[in-house]
Amino acid sequence: MDERVEGRGGSRPFCFVWRACLFCLRRASLLPPQNAPSLNSKNRAAVNPMHNPTADLAIRLARANFNRALAQSDLNAISAILAPHVTLITGTDSALLNGRKAQLLAWKREFAAPAALRTTYVRTTEAIIASEVEPIAMEQGAWQGVDAGGKVQASGTYAAKWRNLAANATQSRWVLEAEIFVTLK
Repeated sequence: MDERVEGRGGSRPFCFVWRACLFCLRRASLLPPQNAPSLNSKNRAAVNPMHNPTADLAIRLARANFNRALAQSDLNAISAILAPHVTLITGTDSALLNGRKAQLLAWKREFAAPAALRTTYVRTTEAIIASEVEPIAMEQGAWQGVDAGGKVQASGTYAAKWRNLAANATQSRWVLEAEIFVTLK
């Protein structure tokens, strides 16, 4: 027994028994075909209508400023990039840091370590997807913790949610609202 489903290709039959089967979702044009190009940073603009070059550049600049602030132990610069209610979930033990003050306190403790013992964290943006309906965006990438000698101590993947606080102004102001990290190595 078939139902009809509205998809990109119009109304199509939909399998009643296997509502979530990939074949039926693809047939109804609700999923991309199996041979569709992947959404990596090289071809994102061509296949993703949510790619926003202005948001992409602004967020990449904000991320570069955040990385620079971490490397220079600059709490003021970090504070300017964090939303007041920012949330961070760490990569190894899933510790939850709620709020700008909690995160700045954690960074202050990290920066207090002698330079020879300190780990410097770097996030490398791989993809940014901007919302079409809200002034928000998702950033995905890889992170590394490097010691003073340049040796990678830990690394993994992360996702971050950004919000443009100046969405109606001529110049954007993107701040971090949430970050989650996963330690892979």
